[in-house]
Amino acid sequence: TLTHTVITSKHAVLLFTFQYPSHHTCNMLFYGKLSDQIGRRFVLIAILLFASSISLSASALLISNPTSCNYGSTQHTIPKITSRLQSTTYGSSSSDITSLLDVEQAKGMASRALVEEELLKGNQGILVMADEGRRKQVLKAVKKMQKAQIREKSSSGGAGGFGGGATKQTKVAKKSKSYSYTARLDKDGFGSILINDGVARINNVLQKETVSDLKIYVDDVLEEEIAREAETTNSGSFARVLQPKNRWDLLLPLDTNDSVMKTMDELIGKDNGSLNSILDSTVGEDGVLYELAALVSDPGSERQVIHPDIPFESEDSVSLVTCFFALQDIDETMGPTVYLPGTNTEYHHEKFNNRATADALLSETQSVLATLNAGDCSIYNPATLHCGSANKSENRRAIFYFTFWNPTKDYPGTSNNPGSLRSELRTKSLTLKDLRKHISTWKADNA
Repeated sequence: TLTHTVITSKHAVLLFTFQYPSHHTCNMLFYGKLSDQIGRRFVLIAILLFASSISLSASALLISNPTSCNYGSTQHTIPKITSRLQSTTYGSSSSDITSLLDVEQAKGMASRALVEEELLKGNQGILVMADEGRRKQVLKAVKKMQKAQIREKSSSGGAGGFGGGATKQTKVAKKSKSYSYTARLDKDGFGSILINDGVARINNVLQKETVSDLKIYVDDVLEEEIAREAETTNSGSFARVLQPKNRWDLLLPLDTNDSVMKTMDELIGKDNGSLNSILDSTVGEDGVLYELAALVSDPGSERQVIHPDIPFESEDSVSLVTCFFALQDIDETMGPTVYLPGTNTEYHHEKFNNRATADALLSETQSVLATLNAGDCSIYNPATLHCGSANKSENRRAIFYFTFWNPTKDYPGTSNNPGSLRSELRTKSLTLKDLRKHISTWKADNA
């Protein structure tokens, strides 16, 4: 689908969106000069595509940078095909392309975000922690759904699935403790809320002193890295972020500062981790650390467009689990994350990805604001629709977060978008089990 066209007296720029049967999409930017034959052919391509009645996609409004496409807090670099079409390169494009599209796309994105904000206003609330009664009710419903799916697969027979010879995927799943949601490990029921709603809130997962120490550390590191970034083209300490004005995705080290290790101990430590139940039941101890960072938005940061971080994959399991932890109280003016619970489904993704139905979907779907207190967390399936709202206050909003990947699912990262994790941590492929051992060693050494 041709989603964006910019033609001036000198240049032609076409942005295409390719959607695969799996609903995964990628974007490709073509750039050419009208002074040569290739550039003129691009214009012809655009005319032919429109003449063939290929529908426009709303994804043109989801591009904040002409060389990048966004999935939530991270950003893919789009391959640029040069005007001579001799090679494909990655990274930042030339300044003429950037200047050509930046202003128009920023305006389009900001405009779309405001439209979405209005669509959501009539059915918006606050993200609250599910009480014990609802957790038991949802847990029972999720168990029932899983049993029904097992019976359906068993009765289908054939060469694969549960009714016939085991496929490669099922063999891998049987060897892993993280292939699907495991109800018996979901001791407090929050895992079932995550599976059902796509997002869950858990209060008081971190001690106040731990939060305060980590907030000071994040602020200090952020200022240092901003200064370093001003002196170098790429310090390697930031991941790209949607709507980057006054917003940063700061990559954090694991064990060079005690405040990070103390935080990880309180959250995932073997003996007392406050998130052990939800993580063990959804990604399991084989879950791999995929992101470890701090998301910071200062006053003046703009509202993001609604998006999922990953395409839809499954309704009874998760590929990734992302956990956001508030490092200070967050009120409605500070740019809280907006979630659309229950949109982690194939139905919602199909409606959202269709320009003709997207607005109606948003207007009829409930949204909630994650107005967390310091030490609270929101945990979500990255396939759930969400966005960061504008920080209209006079205060910084800082969130510490990590993401775990279910290794029996397709790896979501690419060479251009490997997830918000420092390279030295990515090469280690640390599992939840590995991290717990590392934390235990750290505690023993510091006893």
